[in-house]
Amino acid sequence: MRRLGLLALITAVLVLTTACGSMFRAEDPLMASNVNDADADKLVLKVWNFGYPEDEEMRKIHQDIVDQYNKSHSYVKLVFEHYDLQAYYAKIDVALASNEMPDIFVMLDEWFPLSRKMLDANVVGDLTESLNADAAFKSTIIPGALEAFSYNGKPYSIPVFMTWVQELGYNREILDDYGIAPPKTWDELLAAVDKLYATGVKPIEGERDWLSYIALRLGGDERYKKVFAAGDMSDELFQQAADLMYELREKHHAFSKRENNYASTGLFLRGEAAFTMERGVKNDLFNQPGSRIDEVEFIPFPTIEGGAGKRDTSIGAWGTGFAMSSEAAATHRAEAYEAMKYLASWKTQEPITRIRGTIPAFRDFSAPEGEDKHVKMLKNRYAQQVNRLVPNLDDIMRDGDYDRLMSNAAARAKTER
Repeated sequence: MRRLGLLALITAVLVLTTACGSMFRAEDPLMASNVNDADADKLVLKVWNFGYPEDEEMRKIHQDIVDQYNKSHSYVKLVFEHYDLQAYYAKIDVALASNEMPDIFVMLDEWFPLSRKMLDANVVGDLTESLNADAAFKSTIIPGALEAFSYNGKPYSIPVFMTWVQELGYNREILDDYGIAPPKTWDELLAAVDKLYATGVKPIEGERDWLSYIALRLGGDERYKKVFAAGDMSDELFQQAADLMYELREKHHAFSKRENNYASTGLFLRGEAAFTMERGVKNDLFNQPGSRIDEVEFIPFPTIEGGAGKRDTSIGAWGTGFAMSSEAAATHRAEAYEAMKYLASWKTQEPITRIRGTIPAFRDFSAPEGEDKHVKMLKNRYAQQVNRLVPNLDDIMRDGDYDRLMSNAAARAKTER
């Protein structure tokens, strides 16, 4: 970041060897190519973003977003740099080592080691002051999203979106036909499964993803997060979850023999089972021939009696957020904050959320006209009702872990008999 009036430009040249990374450097070809004489009196803020190598379309959309910002702001100019994911990690490592962070940059939530590394290095600006002074905007951010992008109780990023949410899907027509209400508790779910199985209806398509939710509802948010962070699938919480999972599968005959996959989702959508676990909103199976998606509803996973978990926490993943460097916070906080708000806005991000199927992290989001009606319904529901998100156990589960847990559950059940 810098003011490039004549005095500032001379100063920048004189202190090239010690200037911060956000100041203009004559040997920085990317910065030089984006700054010209017309920008001489502007505050120039460097913005870093990342994507996968094939994300050229996303890079162009982000560049268009930055260009629109620059056209509407006579005092501030954003210089946008987009990197492949691995190159971005490398750039951040170099920036940390040289203490030359960009003014604004994309971050992941606190679950990711790179985010913790940046936060522990104190190079990320604390947004508490900015957000508290902007209460109307702060109130639009999903509380759980802001919590996920906070560290030691202090927000460090404006969340942009959630990438996916996993909830319990059910076929409304099937449940209505058998007089079954959507289950809110584990006991209600078991009763529904028993009734469906007794009448010849397949209760559930897809098995494996249930273990995460059972563990979450048993242990509650904090314990689940703690054992997840440790990456230890031998923790007793997961075995307790596997015991309930085994009972659901063997005693109540809940599942087909498939794990969650493309096929099981397709069968559920064709009405061949009453329940499934579904993640995401951009699913081409929704509109496949024979799909009964109009009969499908999604609800939070049931609570379990005696468990510490509540229905307001879901399995899913937050995406990215925009952060400012601690230097930008100290010298040009207001300008950096306003730019971040613009970049994170769901209205600004609309072309990206439409293509990627992501869900903005804002309560006031409304899916645009023209989106598939089912996608639109899910996006609106998740933006308005989802609060906290925690990762799926697949992120730490090694080959053989699931089979081991279920084998142990079978042995325990046999012993209890």
